[in-house]
Amino acid sequence: MPNGGLLNMPDKDVVTLLNELTAPVKQLIVSSNFPDDVTPDCLYEAVRAYPELGGKMMRPGLVLGACGMFAQELMSVALPVAAAAEIFHGWTLVHDDIIDNDDLRRGKPSTHRLVAQRTDAAADVSRKFGVDMAILAGDIQKEWSNMLILEAETPAAVKIAILKRLNGFIGPQLI
Repeated sequence: MPNGGLLNMPDKDVVTLLNELTAPVKQLIVSSNFPDDVTPDCLYEAVRAYPELGGKMMRPGLVLGACGMFAQELMSVALPVAAAAEIFHGWTLVHDDIIDNDDLRRGKPSTHRLVAQRTDAAADVSRKFGVDMAILAGDIQKEWSNMLILEAETPAAVKIAILKRLNGFIGPQLI
């Protein structure tokens, strides 16, 4: 981030600013080794699919944007929290795609469809297996998000507040 942070970047369009701001988040997610011990391989791939696919990165952009505007010196501390916000969002999408029976996410097979397509079983068996693995993948992503927050260099009270806020987003999914 240039000297002066976000307030001195009025000439940048929102997409460019968002991409620049969240590039370190994408790198952190791709290089993270949290779920490396996940087996079978199809479950590991399902855990990594949405986070590595990327997206608009609005949530990490908001985290880092707010930090950049009000506490530029804490950007490195906010980075894992921003990554956690994106991964948290990802697991809700995995579960949402199952609930809504969506076959595509961001133009690619949804997690449950991705796993089902890699199964040699009959269609009904592979569909159930895909759904089962996607539920587990979403659960692992939620844990990944939690671990990023818990490992952030912030006071315990801040971590607890962040986790409570994120968990508050789960219930409205049913509405």
